[in-house]
Amino acid sequence: MIGRLVDPGSYCAPMSVLPAIDQVLTETFQTLPLVGLYAEIHYRFPIRFSRYFRRIPEILFDLPWRCQPGQTPSLFLLVKDAQRFPVRLGTVRIELQGPDDQALELVVPLDKDLSDRLWTMEIPLDNLHGKTGIWRIKPLLDYQVGKRIHTLAIDNYPQLKKEPLRIQLSATPLPTPAGWLRGEMHYHSSLTDDQVEFGAPLSMSQRGGTITGLDFLNVTDHSYDLDDRPENYLENDPDLVKWHTSRRQMAELNAVGTCQLLPGEEISIRNHRGRTVHMLHSLDPTYYPGSGDGADAWPRIRCELAIPEVLSQAPATSFTIAAHNGYGSPWLHRLLLGRDIWYAKDLAQPGLHGAQILSGTPSHPDYRRSKDTWIAALLNGRRLAAIGGSDAHGNFNRFRQVKLPMWSLMQHDDQVLGQVQTLVHSDVNTPEAISRAIRQRATAVSSGPAGNLLVTCQGKKAGIGETLSVPSDSEVQVAITGLSTAEFGLLESGRLIRGDLVRESESVIAEFSPGQFQHSESITLTINTPCYLRLEWETPGGLWPGVYVSSPVWITFNENPRTR
Repeated sequence: MIGRLVDPGSYCAPMSVLPAIDQVLTETFQTLPLVGLYAEIHYRFPIRFSRYFRRIPEILFDLPWRCQPGQTPSLFLLVKDAQRFPVRLGTVRIELQGPDDQALELVVPLDKDLSDRLWTMEIPLDNLHGKTGIWRIKPLLDYQVGKRIHTLAIDNYPQLKKEPLRIQLSATPLPTPAGWLRGEMHYHSSLTDDQVEFGAPLSMSQRGGTITGLDFLNVTDHSYDLDDRPENYLENDPDLVKWHTSRRQMAELNAVGTCQLLPGEEISIRNHRGRTVHMLHSLDPTYYPGSGDGADAWPRIRCELAIPEVLSQAPATSFTIAAHNGYGSPWLHRLLLGRDIWYAKDLAQPGLHGAQILSGTPSHPDYRRSKDTWIAALLNGRRLAAIGGSDAHGNFNRFRQVKLPMWSLMQHDDQVLGQVQTLVHSDVNTPEAISRAIRQRATAVSSGPAGNLLVTCQGKKAGIGETLSVPSDSEVQVAITGLSTAEFGLLESGRLIRGDLVRESESVIAEFSPGQFQHSESITLTINTPCYLRLEWETPGGLWPGVYVSSPVWITFNENPRTR
């Protein structure tokens, strides 16, 4: 959502100059690794300079980027740090602009005094129920801090343009094959609450997922946040109250909500080089520490656990993903936090179920490298599911962050909830069934379009994530489908790709340009080496490019299966 650091507030110069210099240097170096991450208006270096510092609570409106048919879109209001800056909320005025110059207005009187650490409110946009098309929403709010009255549009962050929030009121559901579910696999809630960031509460996250049209959210808050005291993120809690409470809350919300919350964590962990990478680990009743890049004890940046240590302890009901595989970190994070990427040796660790090959919009320059790293692991015999997720930190519509520490902020529409989804093959929408599908590699990545793949030989069938064992030089029939909607555009191009596990190379064996929303055809192939088949689709997309990448169907020989 946005970031937050402690306000030094009533800082007074000490009597001795040398201790003052020492304090400044110590605090500066302890906080240096944390800058440049997320938008923050309440922190200043000990030198007390910041162009965007404000003695007001952080206030912002948020809105899912799309609304599934049958759902009523909602606007969310969040107020952070009112316990430090008490505020009185006045009246919300919402301007709604739709297709063909449709214009509506909504007025919501609040007249509410706040002094909460985090307060949220859902405002249903009932007058948009049943409407379609792209709508632009501009909420305005009068509020009072002390004796001063303010008015904000969208948020009260200085320097940022106040462009209206945008929502796609969809006429059709997300294109999803029968027997498949769509969900967000990398998401941070308000449990990610530390010196630089916070997200949306679990109930609001579930509601945002439902409106967007998601079947599940994998809630992967940082390991170095989940062991903090609920009331003070600067202190660790040996009783793990925050961790245990969150698991109970998710179970309660799952009992009443349609969008299932998967209890997980993003573990900061050591790769084979001893440097920090992130691992998504879910449905495990054990908490795993990972304080290395949380700056809790900087300059100590070595994580407690290495990749094999978690994989060897994980129960059979859990699943583990290489987070944003192949995506690089800013140079400051590499230098001061020791962050790194997943290498082939790391992806080869037994017990790893998948790799997050897409993080946010497909336009990101690291997507190609991330996907290539996954393909190289597949060709080397690793069976890794294709996983996609936004890595949203509570963001539903736009992402705000620091551009130049203490000087400027920025915003963009990448890394928002459900921007990219993981499809899992499951008829049952429960955390346990979703976990089982991921462990079976029955997944695909999508930012819009979808597809399916079924391979048949001599009466035996295998779908995505499964293995078909055949005699050498057998003919197999490959049934291919593609699916899109007007929201994401026509199926422009598709590829059936074969990975030769002997030559360790991929080749495109069939290409499709249907130019329609649905496509199906069957292809006959002769299999003369152990291999895998996978499917890709591309569409123009809506707010960002549309891509679909399936996990493989593996084909082995009866006399020489190659599985690892």
